[in-house]
Amino acid sequence: MAVIVEKMTTPLVSICIPVFNTVKYIGKTIESVLDQQYSNIEILVQDNASTDGTWELLESLAYDHPQIKIECNQKNLGMSGNWNTVIRRAQGDYVILLSADDLLKPKFLTSCMHAFATGEFDFVATHFWYVYSDGSTGIRPATIPNADGIYQDFACEVLRINPFQINFTLFKKSLIDKIIINNGDLFSKYLTCDYGLFLRLGVSRVRMKYLAESYGYYRIHESNTSNNQKKLQWHTMLTLLSLFLPLIIRCPRQYFKTFFYVQRRLIIEVVKFFFKK
Repeated sequence: MAVIVEKMTTPLVSICIPVFNTVKYIGKTIESVLDQQYSNIEILVQDNASTDGTWELLESLAYDHPQIKIECNQKNLGMSGNWNTVIRRAQGDYVILLSADDLLKPKFLTSCMHAFATGEFDFVATHFWYVYSDGSTGIRPATIPNADGIYQDFACEVLRINPFQINFTLFKKSLIDKIIINNGDLFSKYLTCDYGLFLRLGVSRVRMKYLAESYGYYRIHESNTSNNQKKLQWHTMLTLLSLFLPLIIRCPRQYFKTFFYVQRRLIIEVVKFFFKK
């Protein structure tokens, strides 16, 4: 009797890496991607007009690894502009945006893809650890109660603690195509555009699978965007205002609690700025 063997297909995963002056870190980041146990990947790197030798290093890496596809902007597009540009290049069925200084553990993609196979989810997010400038690592405390759980309508959770990190989240490309904003971009113009994305997802009734095990490392160093607290708090407030209507309908109490907390933080940062002057 003839045996029929079903042809298995492995979906393509697009790993999108926006970079700007990260020659110190980008090699290790790409190495962590190349070390993934899941092999059907494209590595899309978008250089935002770096001036520190990043582009030259990328050319060398792309020469050695054909799955790395690099592009360089003629001028700096800003953070969200560069993020949107690299995301638009994605050809995969699944997409991740990975910062140029963060690291993925080898099982990140296989674990996320296995999670997708267990249910109808729009994206999978994972826990992560910290890695510090001296190379040491630290455990990031768990911030949500539903470890290894399924989330839907989770905007209140994002407002309360913002537990998810875009660098360790794998999206279905079909979801990204659905939630682009009016100008055709995935991310808003704000510095906190990833926070805004998770808030938009949280009110969109999409389904997320969260993995409590750590599958990545978030790098803590002096150049982190989050170090500019005055600008960060201002852009957080602008993000909250831009999503006022859907958020006030879903979770009014948490919205105002978060808004006034951010407002206080912004006032403190402004006062500190003027005292330094």
